[in-house]
Amino acid sequence: MPVTITEYLRPKSLREALDLLADEPSKNVAVGGGVTVVLSGAPRHVRAVDLAGVGLDKISLKDDVLELGAMVTLQNVICSAHAQKVASGLLPRALRTAASEPIRRLITVGGNIVQCFYWATLPPLLLALGGRVHLRRAGHQRTLSVDEFFAQPPLRLLAPGELVTSVEIPVRSNVSAGFQKHTKTANDYALIHAVAVIEHERKKVKAARLVLSACTSLPVRCREAEQVLVGKTLDLATAMEAARVAAHHVALRRDFRASSDYRRKAAAVLMQRAILEAAGIPPLAASTLS
Repeated sequence: MPVTITEYLRPKSLREALDLLADEPSKNVAVGGGVTVVLSGAPRHVRAVDLAGVGLDKISLKDDVLELGAMVTLQNVICSAHAQKVASGLLPRALRTAASEPIRRLITVGGNIVQCFYWATLPPLLLALGGRVHLRRAGHQRTLSVDEFFAQPPLRLLAPGELVTSVEIPVRSNVSAGFQKHTKTANDYALIHAVAVIEHERKKVKAARLVLSACTSLPVRCREAEQVLVGKTLDLATAMEAARVAAHHVALRRDFRASSDYRRKAAAVLMQRAILEAAGIPPLAASTLS
């Protein structure tokens, strides 16, 4: 059903935007890049509140924390020198695989993580990196960890008239990361994302965050697999075992693109590659998707 915009408003401040969204919130749609307004199945008749002029488009790095405003686009993140400092450049490297550049110039951080379409690239990256999500509505503000934010479809978390205003990501020098994505074609929706973010201490794994998505309805941390890595020196055998555990313990979706059995086998291969990438170990040539 096409969206019919009955009124288009351009607030000049965040406070004005929140006041507008609080007025009959069921009839309002916050507009960032506009992509999710079409894809989200919004009500047919809506009042659009354009967030372009409210100051949520900044990227900053302070006290080892990267902050991305909700109106920052994926292309902005790719081009950001600040984002390059997070986990060996994980964000720019991975986001280059998301959609095409014209679409990346429209997709905003806030819209992408709130809608959290299963194929989206940014949500699993944020879950793997850790950090916090800041939300505001008229007269109220709160902060959630990324684990809390992605524990259920984020739209269910938002109160009427509430917005994501920014995301904070920790920047640590002893962290490395790997990212793997599998699609049938370069521009198709992802079948699987595998993300490994590993914190090192004296050549051993101090902590790990392993995330699978696209093969699941929401991005999922593979906590059992993370424990396989903690305290170990990363090698091929350890990576293979952690990847096997990761693929075994997640509930996988299936559709016309691939069966759940195929996704489980492929998820193990991709997670192994992501862990090895984070460890700086070349994957075996024999590790192919089949």
